[in-house]
This record gives sequence, C-alpha cells and structure tokens, in this order.
Amino acid sequence: MEAETAEAEFMYQLVVNAPAGMRAARGMAAERIGGGVALAMRDDPARYWNKALGFPGPTGPDLLTALAGFYRRHGATMAVLQPAPAALPAGWPGLCAEFGITAADTWLQLACPIEAATTAPPPAAAEVEVGPVAPGDAEEWGAVVAGAFGMSPGIYGPMLAAVVGHPAFRPFAARVEGRIAGGGSLFVHAGVGVLNSTAVDLRYRNRGIQTALIRTRIAAARHLGCRVVAAQVVEPVPGTVNPSLENLRRAGLRRLYRRRNWVWRAATDEVVPRMS
Repeated sequence: MEAETAEAEFMYQLVVNAPAGMRAARGMAAERIGGGVALAMRDDPARYWNKALGFPGPTGPDLLTALAGFYRRHGATMAVLQPAPAALPAGWPGLCAEFGITAADTWLQLACPIEAATTAPPPAAAEVEVGPVAPGDAEEWGAVVAGAFGMSPGIYGPMLAAVVGHPAFRPFAARVEGRIAGGGSLFVHAGVGVLNSTAVDLRYRNRGIQTALIRTRIAAARHLGCRVVAAQVVEPVPGTVNPSLENLRRAGLRRLYRRRNWVWRAATDEVVPRMS
C-alpha cells in the first residue's frame, strides 16, 4: 500500500503546485478524500487528469458518493477511479451499476527494495547525458516531457515544469548534443521513491535513454535514503510489449499486482456545473 500512497501524493503535489493561472484556466482542483486523493481538471483535452487513487480502505458507497460530488462540483463529467485490488469491496459490481462506473484498462504496480534495484549504466549511446534539471531548463524540460507523452506542451508543460525546485521532486533530463531528448522525475515520500513522468521524444527513441533515466533516478533514490522504488505502467495487451515495463523489469522492479481502472461518468441527463 505504501507504493499506492506515494503515487497518490505525487499526483496531488503535481496538481496543487501547478501555476495558479493554469489551475484557474483549466479548472484544476485536488482534495484528500477517504484517505486517498481526488484530482480534477475541468478542461482537460488529454482526458487524463480527472482521477482518484490511493485509498487505503474499501471503495464503498460513501466514498463513491463523496468522489462523485467532488467531480460534479468541479464541472467534470467523467473521472478514472484507481483503487488497488485490496480496496475493492464486496458487491463492487452492484456499486458500479448504481454509480455509473465501467471497467477500463489495467495498469501494473511495480516496486522492489532499493537494494534489489539496478543502477548499472545502460548501453546508451555515448552522446546521451543524463543529469538534474536546472531551474533555467524547467520550461524546456516540461514541454519535451509533455510532448513525448502526446500531451500539448503549451497546456501541460508548465505543470510539469513547476516541479523543478520542489523539495520532494528530483527531475532529470536526458540530453543529446545539448538538447533535451527526454526526461523523468523521482518523487520521494515516506521512504518510497516513485519513478514518474518518464518520456522520450520520438526522434530520440531506441538509444537507451529511458533505461538511463530509470537507473539514474534509482541511484538518486538510493542516495536519498529511500527503502523502496516504485512505478506504474500500463499493462500491455496480449501479443504486445510495453518497452517501459521491460526497462523497469530489467532495472529490478517486480509486479506487485494488476490494478483495473474504473471510469465514472455523470448521468447523461445530469447538468454538471462549470466552476469558474
């Protein structure tokens, strides 16, 4: 559960530390509910930032009612609920029918003790250099990472860039010939180092950059005294491969469990307020 808690705190801090102008313009909000966190972004072209996660106990009717109320208040018509398998209560199918929740894709929660993780340099191209992101490079780093995820750099880049200098985040950039080709961040919470925001520009892939970013951040987590390193990835559909998953496995992380995503939607005849 500590990996889930750290992941939820990472997402919470990412939203609450976004630039004030962006939070206002996009209708962003974050709230601690039921021991976990709920995040809202009213105007979210990526359809990614309305989500709730990190719940330590059963995701029962009271919690679902509170989450639905949170999203209605913030003008969101849908949200992804990410309870760990242990947090799904008896009677979950009936609750899904009652609250308009449907099953979506599955993610994998990975983790390992820090001493079992690999920090050996990967066989990356000689011209690849990985190092911390300086404040003056925050804007470029945020834009590259957002774009590599397929999200608009102009919309989401500032939110990612805002973590540079935050005491719980350690953002790293991979450079090729002086240009940022990819990036990733380490978030440290209660002895857990969460590897997050890992992305490589399409033009620079297949050079070992992601592996270098993973192992550099593991080394940073070890230096900072983390006991555990954790990450989450999308589970590949049968017959396909998720390179991110394979790179994390080669670095020593192992699957803790599969976690289904669940999508809540407001009723079609429901008027959801749009908060300014």
